[in-house]
Amino acid sequence: MPTASISGTTTICSGSATTISFSGTANTTVTYTINGGSNLTIDLDGAGAASVSTGNLTANATYALVSVAYTTGIGCSQSASGSAVVTVSTTV
Repeated sequence: MPTASISGTTTICSGSATTISFSGTANTTVTYTINGGSNLTIDLDGAGAASVSTGNLTANATYALVSVAYTTGIGCSQSASGSAVVTVSTTV
């Protein structure tokens, strides 16, 4: 069964960006959400890694894993859990 994990929990200044990293079974598709919104996907490369920029944030954001599946259509998928929380600091 494929596996996935997420990292990138951090505190940033308002208006700044950071990177959320995904790792796990190589050549799989990871499904995740931002703040409980719609499902988004990212493909892990042959080394089992991928990342996404948060863009400039002005509010806290939680990136949460939903599932991971083989991209080749093997048909195996696995629920995944874990989250990365980006806290936006407004103090100077």
